[in-house]
Amino acid sequence: MLFRDKMGLAFLVVMPIALVLLMTLLQDSTFKALENEKIDVILVNFDQDILGEAMITALDSAEIFNVSVCQTKDSTAVNRAKKLVNEGSFKMGIVIPTGATKQIRKVISGEIKKQTPMAQSNSISKEYKANIQLFFDPIIKASFKQAVSGAIREIMAQIQTQMVFKSYTKALERITGKPNDSDFPLKTLEIHEEVSGSVLQSDLPNSSQHNVPAWTVFAIFFMVIPLTGQIISERNEGTLERLRTFPTPIFIHFSAKILVYTFVAILQVFLLFAMGCWLMPYMDLPKIEMIYFGRILWFTVFVGLAASSYAITVGILSKSAHQAAIFGSISVVILAAIGGIWVPVYIMNDTMQNISLISPLNWALSGYYKVLLHQSPWFDLWPEILLLSLFSGINLVLAVHFFRRQKR
Repeated sequence: MLFRDKMGLAFLVVMPIALVLLMTLLQDSTFKALENEKIDVILVNFDQDILGEAMITALDSAEIFNVSVCQTKDSTAVNRAKKLVNEGSFKMGIVIPTGATKQIRKVISGEIKKQTPMAQSNSISKEYKANIQLFFDPIIKASFKQAVSGAIREIMAQIQTQMVFKSYTKALERITGKPNDSDFPLKTLEIHEEVSGSVLQSDLPNSSQHNVPAWTVFAIFFMVIPLTGQIISERNEGTLERLRTFPTPIFIHFSAKILVYTFVAILQVFLLFAMGCWLMPYMDLPKIEMIYFGRILWFTVFVGLAASSYAITVGILSKSAHQAAIFGSISVVILAAIGGIWVPVYIMNDTMQNISLISPLNWALSGYYKVLLHQSPWFDLWPEILLLSLFSGINLVLAVHFFRRQKR
């Protein structure tokens, strides 16, 4: 019946191939932007001295900033920079005022004079401050502002440390007569970062790592269209009535369908993941690594069980093929939407992330993520396997129950 159903085969094979290629091509630039996103900064440097030049150099060398220096130095430069930030051309702006370096030098010089034996109690009573101005795009979140402001303060602290070191070095040179041109060793304390456990890649998938398993899961659950059509056809042709007369449990008949469609799910995974491994690199798309493909196939067995059992339940409850097709397709689309198939769960807000946990498509996608991103062993997939197995069992119980209640 499956091979005679040309439209059903198209749903199971052609549709997922087209979806995977199309969605990966459409979303590839977006995923790359998420992976390598930099903060666009416009900088107005009125200082034209050590502080301003050191700030530009530090921001350029940092991996998170993309700096554009405002070329005009007149009074309209700040307003022009603020306008560009408000329009969204830049996420933040920095203004270094005129004489900022001189102000810092006065502070350092005053502190040095206070520590000399000839220091007067009233010396350097005036406080000098250099006010660095930051302004942000209005849509930027407060947490983002705090993180960026912290990074700017860290850069400023390093610059001031170098300036203090240079000032004290010059003072010592005058006392000792020994020249010293070295810089302050800022990297005396380093933070060593390492991943924990077996995580070898980023927790965020690239376009292929999301779209290949996501639309594969969608295609597997879309077996609801051909499988419910078969059940309705068997009912209309009297096949189910004849099966009632056999001395074997109806569960055996359902199990045969589940076995066939689970095998179809495995073929879908093999086809789509192979495409992600060998075809997508030729389309300038990220490659899917097939290192742990055996775990993926093993996990697919449980995904296929869940999808086929759900399709059988929908077929038993539906009164007609039209009703089964509409309810089956709409329900899968809704479960896909909230389950992170179309939009990755980590982009959703907290409420939608919690709602996504009820979708079996989310459980399936989460299991594939674990293998692709974390290289997790099969026993780490037990939460998703347990949920999918429970979902399969509940659907089979419902299917058998409602089948028995139908008129003979």
